[in-house]
Amino acid sequence: MKRCSYCGKEYPDDATECAIDATPFVEVQPESDEPRKHIRFGIFSEYEIPVSLTIVSYLFFIPAAWSFAAVIVFLVVFFLPGGDSGIFILGCVACGAIGMFWLLLSRGLRRCSRGWRTCALVLIWWGFIAIAYTVGRYFLTHTTPRHETPMFFGLEYGLAFIVQVWQYRVLTRPDVRDLFGV
Repeated sequence: MKRCSYCGKEYPDDATECAIDATPFVEVQPESDEPRKHIRFGIFSEYEIPVSLTIVSYLFFIPAAWSFAAVIVFLVVFFLPGGDSGIFILGCVACGAIGMFWLLLSRGLRRCSRGWRTCALVLIWWGFIAIAYTVGRYFLTHTTPRHETPMFFGLEYGLAFIVQVWQYRVLTRPDVRDLFGV
């Protein structure tokens, strides 16, 4: 059995290249009966995953860290005299819930959970839509959000787009899809 390294479609042994994208074939190794290797971190265990998938999971951890930092800021401001306690408690709970979501997403990717991979892909596509909307709004109104210089606007959204494309490509690679059982 041979498999296309680009699209993942399987072909018989006598085929030489993929009929769809003309990519040379790679031999398909039969599935082994031994389970995937685990790495233990104290009480936690994770699958042995590629470094690129680890980086993607930690990129999803960054919003969790920011949310938990916001919880700390809300708690500090809550104890200052003259603060409106309802607003700060609501902000603390909201930021804590958002941070917990991002933390679970990051952890789910490292544990090779199919549902968290799907969630990550949906968030990446929402990111593509948000970037397209913001760039389109810039070209229609010529106002840059949060920036005075269009160069910084272009660098920020260009870098965000490149990172999201890279995350999408990592999560849709055939070897990573196999880890998630897709």
